[in-house]
Amino acid sequence: MGYTKEKAISVVTSCAQAYRDNLVDKSLLLVYLDKHKRTACVELTFDAGNYLHLTGLKPIPVADKDGKPYQLSALDFYHKCLDRRLRACEFEFDANGTTPLKLDVLPSVINKNLSARMIGNCDSPNPQLYTEKLVGGVRACVGFVLAAPGGRYVPNTVLKVDIRDYASDVARVIAVFRKNKTDSQCNQGTMRPKRADFPAGLRQKSLKYASIPASFFLAGQKNPTTSGRRFCARRAVVSRAARGRRHIVIWQERATMRARPPFRAKRIVP
Repeated sequence: MGYTKEKAISVVTSCAQAYRDNLVDKSLLLVYLDKHKRTACVELTFDAGNYLHLTGLKPIPVADKDGKPYQLSALDFYHKCLDRRLRACEFEFDANGTTPLKLDVLPSVINKNLSARMIGNCDSPNPQLYTEKLVGGVRACVGFVLAAPGGRYVPNTVLKVDIRDYASDVARVIAVFRKNKTDSQCNQGTMRPKRADFPAGLRQKSLKYASIPASFFLAGQKNPTTSGRRFCARRAVVSRAARGRRHIVIWQERATMRARPPFRAKRIVP
């Protein structure tokens, strides 16, 4: 869709509120499962100054009311978005044309778990794209870079792409935990496992990093006994109904054949 500066301001100011409420000064611990069914974790950290890089907007020099030139820093940009004081003259769209694409998907990824379904190492065909890790799904993903050797990953871009087209070694995210970035352990689960094949030993492994109640892990599991009984009961009902319909059709066909010549018989379907 086409974006004017006023529309862009509306998007980035509303997303700034969600970014503050869900991600600023917090860390997400993503637990993922690779194709060999091995589990691993990666920690992602979010600061107020990272928000500008996700929007695709570029601050430009302008003059203040006293005529002195100034240019918004990344932190100033974030606070102006929070206070809804961002002006159209203070920024421009990125010259590479990616700003509308980022604004399209920004509201869908700024939440407590980034809508993360997959994670992988960036292997982009675009030489201008610099990022290391991609986290997201088939519609959008967030790029992360390592802030310092041995440090944490911080966000530096948003892409409106299928993560499978831009990443290698793609793995499935099975749980997301959250904490304040100064805490030693995660104390909140923001995405629980939904698949029945969630590894039984992963809870104990995750507790090294997260103090999460057992109910968080159990909520996503199915009871194999009761779910199996329900499945068998539904299948039996469907089978009986199908047999009943088939008998009715056969009986009506036979009745028609007796009443009319064979070449004029018609199949009667209830």
